[in-house]
Amino acid sequence: MLHKKLLALGLTVLCTAFATTAFAYRGNLEDVTLNATAEKQLSPDMAYVNFTIEAKGANSKEAVQLAANKAAAVKRNLLGLAFTSDMLEQVHYSVNPVFNEKGKTVAYITHNALKIKVEDLSKLGSVIDNLADSGIDRLDNIDFSVKNKEYYQQQLLKDAVVNARTKAQIIAEAGNRSLGRLLSVKLNSYTPMMRFNNSMAMAKMASVDEATVIEPKSITIRAEVEAAFALELW
Repeated sequence: MLHKKLLALGLTVLCTAFATTAFAYRGNLEDVTLNATAEKQLSPDMAYVNFTIEAKGANSKEAVQLAANKAAAVKRNLLGLAFTSDMLEQVHYSVNPVFNEKGKTVAYITHNALKIKVEDLSKLGSVIDNLADSGIDRLDNIDFSVKNKEYYQQQLLKDAVVNARTKAQIIAEAGNRSLGRLLSVKLNSYTPMMRFNNSMAMAKMASVDEATVIEPKSITIRAEVEAAFALELW
Protein backbone atom coordinates (compact mmCIF):
# COMPACT_ATOMS: atom_id res chain seq x y z
CA MET A 1 0.00 0.00 0.00
CA LEU A 2 1.30 3.44 -0.85
CA HIS A 3 1.64 5.79 2.13
CA LYS A 4 1.31 9.46 1.35
CA LYS A 5 4.27 10.51 3.44
CA LEU A 6 6.50 8.23 1.33
CA LEU A 7 5.36 9.60 -1.99
CA ALA A 8 8.26 10.98 -4.02
CA LEU A 9 8.46 12.03 -7.63
CA GLY A 10 11.26 13.01 -10.01
CA LEU A 11 11.46 14.67 -13.42
CA THR A 12 12.40 13.24 -16.78
CA VAL A 13 11.69 14.66 -20.21
CA LEU A 14 10.41 12.25 -22.83
CA CYS A 15 9.76 12.91 -26.49
CA THR A 16 7.34 11.63 -29.01
CA ALA A 17 8.19 12.27 -32.62
CA PHE A 18 7.02 11.86 -36.15
CA ALA A 19 8.97 12.11 -39.36
CA THR A 20 7.81 12.28 -42.96
CA THR A 21 9.13 13.29 -46.35
CA ALA A 22 6.74 15.74 -47.92
CA PHE A 23 8.28 15.34 -51.39
CA ALA A 24 11.63 14.06 -52.62
CA TYR A 25 14.21 15.59 -54.93
CA ARG A 26 16.43 13.28 -57.02
CA GLY A 27 19.14 15.73 -58.08
CA ASN A 28 20.19 17.24 -61.46
CA LEU A 29 20.01 20.89 -60.30
CA GLU A 30 22.37 23.08 -58.29
CA ASP A 31 20.86 23.14 -54.85
CA VAL A 32 21.47 23.87 -51.20
CA THR A 33 20.32 21.46 -48.48
CA LEU A 34 20.15 22.53 -44.86
CA ASN A 35 18.43 21.98 -41.53
CA ALA A 36 16.29 24.50 -39.67
CA THR A 37 14.26 24.45 -36.47
CA ALA A 38 11.46 26.27 -34.69
CA GLU A 39 10.61 26.07 -31.00
CA LYS A 40 7.86 27.14 -28.63
CA GLN A 41 7.61 26.92 -24.85
CA LEU A 42 4.25 25.91 -23.42
CA SER A 43 2.92 25.30 -19.96
CA PRO A 44 1.55 21.76 -19.50
CA ASP A 45 -2.25 21.69 -19.31
CA MET A 46 -2.86 17.96 -18.85
CA ALA A 47 -1.27 14.91 -17.26
CA TYR A 48 -1.41 11.14 -17.09
CA VAL A 49 -0.91 9.59 -13.65
CA ASN A 50 0.51 6.08 -13.93
CA PHE A 51 0.12 3.73 -10.99
CA THR A 52 0.15 0.03 -10.13
CA ILE A 53 -2.10 -2.20 -8.07
CA GLU A 54 -0.77 -5.52 -6.79
CA ALA A 55 -2.54 -8.34 -4.97
CA LYS A 56 -1.31 -11.70 -3.75
CA GLY A 57 -3.60 -14.66 -3.18
CA ALA A 58 -3.44 -18.36 -2.40
CA ASN A 59 -4.71 -19.06 -5.92
CA SER A 60 -5.15 -17.10 -9.13
CA LYS A 61 -8.85 -16.49 -8.52
CA GLU A 62 -8.18 -14.93 -5.12
CA ALA A 63 -5.34 -12.77 -6.48
CA VAL A 64 -7.58 -11.49 -9.29
CA GLN A 65 -10.44 -10.72 -6.90
CA LEU A 66 -8.23 -8.86 -4.43
CA ALA A 67 -6.80 -6.73 -7.24
CA ALA A 68 -10.31 -6.05 -8.52
CA ASN A 69 -11.35 -4.87 -5.05
CA LYS A 70 -8.46 -2.40 -5.00
CA ALA A 71 -9.34 -1.10 -8.47
CA ALA A 72 -12.95 -0.62 -7.40
CA ALA A 73 -11.78 1.42 -4.39
CA VAL A 74 -9.74 3.64 -6.71
CA LYS A 75 -12.76 4.27 -8.93
CA ARG A 76 -14.97 5.10 -5.94
CA ASN A 77 -12.48 7.60 -4.57
CA LEU A 78 -12.12 9.32 -7.94
CA LEU A 79 -15.86 9.73 -8.40
CA GLY A 80 -15.82 12.60 -5.94
CA LEU A 81 -13.41 14.45 -8.25
CA ALA A 82 -15.82 14.14 -11.19
CA PHE A 83 -13.71 11.55 -13.01
CA THR A 84 -15.43 9.08 -15.29
CA SER A 85 -14.45 5.52 -16.12
CA ASP A 86 -13.25 6.44 -19.62
CA MET A 87 -10.51 8.60 -18.05
CA LEU A 88 -8.99 5.46 -16.48
CA GLU A 89 -7.05 3.20 -18.82
CA GLN A 90 -5.46 -0.18 -18.21
CA VAL A 91 -1.86 -0.27 -19.41
CA HIS A 92 -0.82 -3.78 -18.38
CA TYR A 93 -2.39 -6.71 -16.54
CA SER A 94 -0.85 -10.00 -15.51
CA VAL A 95 -1.40 -12.88 -13.09
CA ASN A 96 1.74 -14.88 -12.28
CA PRO A 97 2.58 -17.75 -9.96
CA VAL A 98 4.93 -17.30 -7.02
CA PHE A 99 7.40 -20.13 -6.49
CA ASN A 100 9.32 -21.24 -3.41
CA GLU A 101 12.97 -22.29 -3.42
CA LYS A 102 11.96 -25.78 -4.57
CA GLY A 103 10.09 -24.47 -7.59
CA LYS A 104 6.65 -25.21 -6.16
CA THR A 105 3.81 -22.75 -6.69
CA VAL A 106 2.89 -21.26 -3.32
CA ALA A 107 0.77 -18.26 -4.37
CA TYR A 108 -0.30 -16.04 -7.22
CA ILE A 109 0.22 -12.31 -7.70
CA THR A 110 -1.74 -9.91 -9.86
CA HIS A 111 -0.14 -6.80 -11.34
CA ASN A 112 -2.54 -4.19 -12.71
CA ALA A 113 -0.89 -1.10 -14.23
CA LEU A 114 -3.28 1.78 -14.94
CA LYS A 115 -3.18 5.43 -15.88
CA ILE A 116 -5.67 8.19 -15.34
CA LYS A 117 -6.03 11.22 -17.57
CA VAL A 118 -6.14 14.52 -15.69
CA GLU A 119 -7.33 17.37 -17.91
CA ASP A 120 -7.56 19.89 -15.07
CA LEU A 121 -4.14 20.22 -13.44
CA SER A 122 -5.66 21.99 -10.44
CA LYS A 123 -7.02 18.56 -9.47
CA LEU A 124 -3.70 16.74 -9.86
CA GLY A 125 -2.68 16.89 -6.20
CA SER A 126 -6.13 15.68 -5.13
CA VAL A 127 -5.93 12.80 -7.60
CA ILE A 128 -2.58 11.68 -6.18
CA ASP A 129 -3.85 11.94 -2.62
CA ASN A 130 -6.99 10.00 -3.51
CA LEU A 131 -4.94 7.26 -5.14
CA ALA A 132 -2.78 6.98 -2.04
CA ASP A 133 -5.88 6.80 0.17
CA SER A 134 -7.34 4.12 -2.10
CA GLY A 135 -4.51 1.74 -1.31
CA ILE A 136 -2.57 1.62 -4.56
CA ASP A 137 0.77 -0.12 -4.26
CA ARG A 138 2.93 2.12 -6.38
CA LEU A 139 2.77 5.53 -8.04
CA ASP A 140 4.96 4.95 -11.07
CA ASN A 141 5.17 8.36 -12.74
CA ILE A 142 3.25 11.39 -13.95
CA ASP A 143 3.46 12.37 -17.61
CA PHE A 144 2.74 16.01 -18.41
CA SER A 145 1.76 17.15 -21.88
CA VAL A 146 -0.30 19.75 -23.73
CA LYS A 147 -3.70 19.59 -25.40
CA ASN A 148 -3.98 20.41 -29.12
CA LYS A 149 -0.35 19.45 -29.65
CA GLU A 150 -1.03 18.71 -33.34
CA TYR A 151 -1.93 22.38 -33.84
CA TYR A 152 1.39 23.53 -32.33
CA GLN A 153 3.32 20.95 -34.35
CA GLN A 154 1.81 22.20 -37.60
CA GLN A 155 2.54 25.84 -36.78
CA LEU A 156 6.12 25.07 -35.84
CA LEU A 157 6.72 23.06 -39.00
CA LYS A 158 5.61 26.08 -41.04
CA ASP A 159 7.95 28.31 -39.05
CA ALA A 160 10.82 25.85 -39.53
CA VAL A 161 10.37 25.89 -43.32
CA VAL A 162 10.37 29.71 -43.29
CA ASN A 163 13.58 29.64 -41.23
CA ALA A 164 15.12 27.19 -43.69
CA ARG A 165 14.33 29.50 -46.62
CA THR A 166 15.86 32.46 -44.76
CA LYS A 167 19.10 30.54 -44.17
CA ALA A 168 19.13 29.28 -47.77
CA GLN A 169 18.69 32.86 -49.03
CA ILE A 170 21.79 33.97 -47.13
CA ILE A 171 23.81 31.09 -48.57
CA ALA A 172 22.57 31.76 -52.10
CA GLU A 173 23.49 35.45 -51.97
CA ALA A 174 26.93 34.62 -50.57
CA GLY A 175 27.51 32.31 -53.53
CA ASN A 176 26.29 34.82 -56.11
CA ARG A 177 23.15 32.85 -56.76
CA SER A 178 19.47 33.58 -56.46
CA LEU A 179 17.30 31.24 -54.45
CA GLY A 180 14.86 29.14 -56.45
CA ARG A 181 11.99 26.87 -55.55
CA LEU A 182 11.79 24.40 -52.71
CA LEU A 183 12.88 21.01 -54.10
CA SER A 184 12.34 18.68 -51.16
CA VAL A 185 11.66 18.75 -47.45
CA LYS A 186 11.85 16.19 -44.67
CA LEU A 187 9.84 17.06 -41.57
CA ASN A 188 10.47 16.08 -37.97
CA SER A 189 8.28 17.27 -35.11
CA TYR A 190 9.01 16.58 -31.47
CA THR A 191 6.48 16.88 -28.68
CA PRO A 192 8.21 16.39 -25.33
CA MET A 193 6.36 14.84 -22.43
CA MET A 194 7.61 15.89 -19.02
CA ARG A 195 7.70 12.99 -16.61
CA PHE A 196 7.82 13.00 -12.84
CA ASN A 197 8.98 9.68 -11.42
CA ASN A 198 10.20 8.17 -8.16
CA SER A 199 13.91 8.47 -8.77
CA MET A 200 14.63 12.15 -8.12
CA ALA A 201 12.27 13.11 -5.29
CA MET A 202 11.17 16.37 -6.89
CA ALA A 203 7.99 16.51 -4.91
CA LYS A 204 7.20 14.91 -1.57
CA MET A 205 4.48 15.14 1.02
CA ALA A 206 5.76 16.27 4.39
CA SER A 207 2.97 14.49 6.30
CA VAL A 208 -0.15 12.44 5.71
CA ASP A 209 -2.26 15.54 6.34
CA GLU A 210 -0.50 17.81 3.86
CA ALA A 211 -1.89 17.94 0.32
CA THR A 212 0.41 17.06 -2.56
CA VAL A 213 1.51 20.00 -4.70
CA ILE A 214 3.35 19.50 -8.00
CA GLU A 215 4.48 22.42 -10.15
CA PRO A 216 5.65 21.22 -13.58
CA LYS A 217 8.02 23.31 -15.65
CA SER A 218 7.28 24.48 -19.18
CA ILE A 219 7.57 22.13 -22.15
CA THR A 220 9.54 23.08 -25.25
CA ILE A 221 7.97 21.80 -28.46
CA ARG A 222 10.44 21.66 -31.32
CA ALA A 223 10.09 21.13 -35.08
CA GLU A 224 12.96 20.45 -37.47
CA VAL A 225 13.11 20.34 -41.25
CA GLU A 226 15.74 19.27 -43.74
CA ALA A 227 15.06 21.28 -46.89
CA ALA A 228 16.63 21.51 -50.32
CA PHE A 229 16.27 24.66 -52.46
CA ALA A 230 17.31 25.24 -56.04
CA LEU A 231 20.13 27.70 -56.76
CA GLU A 232 19.84 29.80 -59.88
CA LEU A 233 22.14 32.23 -61.66
CA TRP A 234 21.51 35.94 -61.23
